Amino acid sequence: MTQTIDIQAVLDIARNIAGRRHLIDRMEMRDMLERLHRDAGVDLRNDCAIGTLDTDTWDAEDGHPQSPGAARYWANACKHITVISVLADGCVPHGMVRFDEPGSMAPGQRAVVMFYSAEHDPVGHLHGKCERLFLVEGDPIPEPPPPPQPRPRCISGLEAYIAEHGYDAKILDDGILEMRDPNDNARRRHQYTVDRDSGVLLRRTLPAHRDEWEDIGVPEWEAADTPPTNDLLYRYWEELAQ
Repeated sequence: MTQTIDIQAVLDIARNIAGRRHLIDRMEMRDMLERLHRDAGVDLRNDCAIGTLDTDTWDAEDGHPQSPGAARYWANACKHITVISVLADGCVPHGMVRFDEPGSMAPGQRAVVMFYSAEHDPVGHLHGKCERLFLVEGDPIPEPPPPPQPRPRCISGLEAYIAEHGYDAKILDDGILEMRDPNDNARRRHQYTVDRDSGVLLRRTLPAHRDEWEDIGVPEWEAADTPPTNDLLYRYWEELAQ
């Protein structure tokens, strides 16, 4: 399926974000591509760039949907001598957005906007292949952190139980139970969670908040007594192992 876009709409969006500047940062490139997709109908998919496709789903007529991170993928792909081009038309999913090295471009290829890494001086003939040429600088854009896991429904009841009995313990946002031993002068943090598949209670011990691990990293979870004998731990395990 061939798609075309409104060239003037693309240029207006580029001007709205960058003004008359040619040098932009990687975040601005990402934002520009996201706006081009949302407001100008630019399809960011390219079947040669797997990062632009949502490979977990499939539509019989349209193939893989566009990845939520497609704009970030293209912004990070603009490095060394790789040129990212937004064409006025394209065959989906082969791409309205293309990536090339300057010498490998088709002789007649012309884009509405092009992005080229500021690491290198732009190849002279690129100016004649697009309406706007942007130089892109900046570090790669990291992937966004995964969304927080919902707190188990039992947490509020456990927190009330902790407060009622005066335990030196708390439930963290990710559902981990953190306890301290009143006889431990080092104030180490004993953390617990439950393996949902096996129902086994897991434990690890971390230093106090003001201490730091040197080169050993965070310890791995280890199996604890299951079922536990401590009353709070038993209630925690019983709730999460359901």
